[in-house]
Amino acid sequence: MGRSEGGASLPMRELVYYLPGGDGSSPAKVASCVWENLYDVRDDLDADLLLLADDPRAAAEYPDVAITPSEARDHVAGAVFYYPLNPVLGLGPRPRALMRLRRMDARLACDFHGDVREDLYYHLLNRDIGLFLFSIPTAALAPWMVNWPELIVMHSRYHERIVRGHYSIRARTEIVPNGIDAGLLDHPPPSFRLEGGPSVFYHGRLAHEKGVDLLVEAMAALPSGLRGTAHLHVSGGGPLRRSLGRRAARLGLEGQVHLLGHLPIEEVYARIRAADMVVYPSRYDNFPVAVLEALALAEGPVIMSDHMGLVELTGPGLAADIIEPTASAVRDSIVRVAGGSGDLAAIVKEQRALARSLTWDRVARRYLEVLNGIQ
Repeated sequence: MGRSEGGASLPMRELVYYLPGGDGSSPAKVASCVWENLYDVRDDLDADLLLLADDPRAAAEYPDVAITPSEARDHVAGAVFYYPLNPVLGLGPRPRALMRLRRMDARLACDFHGDVREDLYYHLLNRDIGLFLFSIPTAALAPWMVNWPELIVMHSRYHERIVRGHYSIRARTEIVPNGIDAGLLDHPPPSFRLEGGPSVFYHGRLAHEKGVDLLVEAMAALPSGLRGTAHLHVSGGGPLRRSLGRRAARLGLEGQVHLLGHLPIEEVYARIRAADMVVYPSRYDNFPVAVLEALALAEGPVIMSDHMGLVELTGPGLAADIIEPTASAVRDSIVRVAGGSGDLAAIVKEQRALARSLTWDRVARRYLEVLNGIQ
């Protein structure tokens, strides 16, 4: 099914988009944003757009295009099923949906938000044993699974190099960045005063791959003039939260490192705007939406690791704010920004311009171009 008798693919007449149930994860949020914006430009798609959703409420919101899992088989011939997540094995509706498509011999396209073998390594470093054990079957079969789709969308060349370095990929690969809502730029939330001179902010997952431990180490290594005045504000949760608190206490930073936990998103945005600088020292990151949000909102420099795909799109005006993921590089950036180095107005203008180029309405056009390239 989905093939001619000679084995060649039939032309794509329908694109069936699988929409996973929302669980708050970044890939699920990205999948929803891609769907909403692709739906808006569906008249320019060279195929009929259909929706296959886990959540009946999502299907009810788009009754003109929604199909049920039991109806999916009727659409296999001449359709491509878009699965906007990494293929994984295991329990839950997403792996089950993927395996149903495999059993139907459906043509498949996927988004790769990460790499399971890279993730497995960081699950171990994070001592997240549950995720580590859950990921082992997929990691073992990944060389086979990466060739289930005929099209793989990745969000950066950085990530593509990692994946191609691990596997022999026969599928066509395309690069489409992540995006943000234009409303974040057009209607930013109010700001407020954030403690610290300077104030440093981070939001995201508290995990080894995000390099958040490097922020605490950098704070402890600041020169004496800043050691007692700089404050680090950290929003988010994850496996390192307790160890970060213990490390800050050992280094005498209890009153200067503020672990805020999960905050309402409007409060996160307000802190981004209030901070003297926002820092993301990731050891491994594909195309983080959190950093895009900071580029759209920050009134100070956004310091980014050079181990993330987003830096591929930065211009020369932001070169000084791209650093190696080390505590010394983070420390030097804090010192530099606190000293007033650089043209702040020009830096913020370039950050905004980069964020503006990556709003979802623009990114959706890139998805449209890629999907219209499916034969």
